Amino acid sequence: MKRKRLTAEERKISILEATMRVVARLNYDSATIALIAKEARINQALIYNHYKSKQDLQLGMLEYIYKTILQRYTSNPLNSDAFKEMTSIQAFAYLYHNNRQEEGRFRSCVVKALVAIDPKIREKAWGIVNEEHTFIVGGFTDDLKKGYYEKDFDIDTAAWWVIACDLLFSALYIMGKTDVIPKERVFESLKYTEDKLKPFKKPSEK
Repeated sequence: MKRKRLTAEERKISILEATMRVVARLNYDSATIALIAKEARINQALIYNHYKSKQDLQLGMLEYIYKTILQRYTSNPLNSDAFKEMTSIQAFAYLYHNNRQEEGRFRSCVVKALVAIDPKIREKAWGIVNEEHTFIVGGFTDDLKKGYYEKDFDIDTAAWWVIACDLLFSALYIMGKTDVIPKERVFESLKYTEDKLKPFKKPSEK
């Protein structure tokens, strides 16, 4: 059966996905263009049609990861009945856990980028972490306005704690241990942290 010819955009995404799989298995320094081309089942020359260098490709992959994650968390109906009794961060944790294999692959690439030899890769990864922090702060801020927390709830610290958990789950993925922490433990941990930072409460009934 003849394989479907990919559009330029589909080919580009295919290359980015292949890059992500290779980096997730190895690291940025070992993820050569030759290995990525083999993973994508294409000639190396096709990669250079889209990216001028390995660095350019890996930076593009990190941008793709960030946009994919952001779209997932902004497009889901967090105000649906399934999330009605949750804070936004609890809802994000629920979505994260339900997609933990893909999330783990995405985020393990970010973690590995933070310790890559190439300083531009490290800088890009740290930029993603800071963007994520801003996004999480926005979620906590919305919950604060809804009355879930007291006014002096430490939003900045809470956001960094969520990112620390992110890094933990990414490390577990790298070690092949993503099922070590069940969903119930995730929510117990969230509740404990919220209580320690400032007592949790449901919005007042109107």
